[in-house]
Amino acid sequence: MNAENDLEPLFACPACRGEIREACCQTCGFVFARDENGIFRLTANREFYFREKMPREALQRINRSEDIHRSCYQVFKQELQWKYDFYALDHNRGVGTILCRLHPDAVVLDYGAGWGNLTKFMSHFVGHVFSMDMTYESLHFCQRTGERNITCLHGGDGVFLPFRDRSLDLVVLNGVLEWIPEYLTSGDPREVQLAFLREARRVLKSGGQIFIGIEHRYGWVYFRGLPDEHTELEYATLLPRSLADRVSMRRRQKPYRTYTYSRDGYRTLLEEAGFADIGFATPDPDYRDIVAIHPAQTPWRDWLEGGLRRSLPHSFLIRSNAGVPGFVESVLAANQERGLAIRAIENRNHKSVVVVRTDRTLYKIPTAPFAARRLRHEAMVVERAEREGGLRDFLPWMRCLEVNGVPVQAIGWLAGEEQPDLALLEPFFALQQAGVVSMPAKALLDCPHLESFLDFNDRLPLHAELEAFLGDEPVACAFAHGDLQPGHLLADPQGALRIIDWSMYAPSAPLHGDRLRLLLGEEERCTGQEFDKVAMRLLLEGAAPSPGNRFAGQAAWLRTLSAREILLILARHLDGRMGCFANTAAIFHAFNHRFLRTVDLIDRLLRHAVAARG
Repeated sequence: MNAENDLEPLFACPACRGEIREACCQTCGFVFARDENGIFRLTANREFYFREKMPREALQRINRSEDIHRSCYQVFKQELQWKYDFYALDHNRGVGTILCRLHPDAVVLDYGAGWGNLTKFMSHFVGHVFSMDMTYESLHFCQRTGERNITCLHGGDGVFLPFRDRSLDLVVLNGVLEWIPEYLTSGDPREVQLAFLREARRVLKSGGQIFIGIEHRYGWVYFRGLPDEHTELEYATLLPRSLADRVSMRRRQKPYRTYTYSRDGYRTLLEEAGFADIGFATPDPDYRDIVAIHPAQTPWRDWLEGGLRRSLPHSFLIRSNAGVPGFVESVLAANQERGLAIRAIENRNHKSVVVVRTDRTLYKIPTAPFAARRLRHEAMVVERAEREGGLRDFLPWMRCLEVNGVPVQAIGWLAGEEQPDLALLEPFFALQQAGVVSMPAKALLDCPHLESFLDFNDRLPLHAELEAFLGDEPVACAFAHGDLQPGHLLADPQGALRIIDWSMYAPSAPLHGDRLRLLLGEEERCTGQEFDKVAMRLLLEGAAPSPGNRFAGQAAWLRTLSAREILLILARHLDGRMGCFANTAAIFHAFNHRFLRTVDLIDRLLRHAVAARG
């Protein structure tokens, strides 16, 4: 649906709702055409600009650059020194939309799209996404960093949405509904919101859905004094509207118009607009940066399961026609489970994977093409390993389901309440030892993501120094797995271990990498320290695990590792962590400082090793 003549039948004039033919309104003559960047310019307001902490000139410079990812990184990290560049780069911020019916034929509008995160997330699941915003520069950024099935519309201040009646399958308003009365400055704010929702209802097909991410007016954090994000006034959402308006006029010299509501308030508003069967889910910690999604239940059940955080959440994910199976329900149905079985939806944004947990299955849903390829590969590896027999005791039950063209892993979820006994992995380590393969150390430093990261941070000489130190001496490599960490283990109630995530099943990592990764991971869990701090303490300060670590008895073994093995393991760990992201730029989000500290650790270890060798 990328061709102009394919899109045109969906469009209507934003000024009069007239028919668009050959890029022109047949009623009022409004010109409906793309500019030199492929963006439809539907507003006369070319000066509007709003982006979080990003000056217009800086975003224009990013968009003009040949390497948009490098330029974005330099501006965020070196100029703005702002860690929240995941706002621009992390498409998994759109994870909440998998509650809706996403399918290859769906046509979606992301209204008030901002950086285009939700647009880019949904483009992986649907036929076409229209990304609409009043800030031209952010649309240009989305156009350059998104997929081909995205069309950008510069506008939003027209009388009507620029679509014909019943032309869309889904309209998305993420952090938008509350702002509409702020920009349409006349009329009662609730009536302004209601009018817009009715307009959204007009463009939706029969059975189409609206999806809204928005704050809860009575979220528990506001009772604790968190300022309202829209006005920066404490307790503003909790006050009667008239009193909030007086406080706002006194402290901000402008009226209070960014209305949010309770659960019942949203339901009433949407039903007045013509929507039905309103469903709610609770994002944790909020709809802007979702780590997990919990299906909303009755208030008392939410209270029992999560206390105030669940019964009075910060925000909601709301959808109409909630009885229509969404993408998640389609996944469960493909494995003969019902949607009511969902325990939680977890956003593994650093791997471009969404994890859905039920009582008996763990599902891994890819949200980017590279992640889809990886999940297919893992399923193939497990199938092959099952035939070979040696690893059978450590393999989970796994199927690769095709759901609307998306490969989804279904893994037998047998987790007990207790943490698994890692000593049970000794037979697995023995199996690795039996299948050892020798490879040149220098050859194992084929780490393109690490090399790119060092290049972006002006540390590229470190890669050459590592390569020179490693040389061509052989290193013992393990054939099985090579990327083991605590998060890759499942245990049944009897404690039997199963290893998930087989993407690294190849003789390409040092033999002891899995054991060291597990030790470091267990230390992270037991001490609460970050990876780089744990690694620094164990590798530079005498290998002293915490008393609660179940690998505590392996300190002596840890001291036997050679410097070449440790440096390779750390380098490949970093490469794997950064390679999980959807693109080179996305690795430079809030965790960047941890990566840099681990690079400094590698540098220090290398200096120690060179000095010891000399």
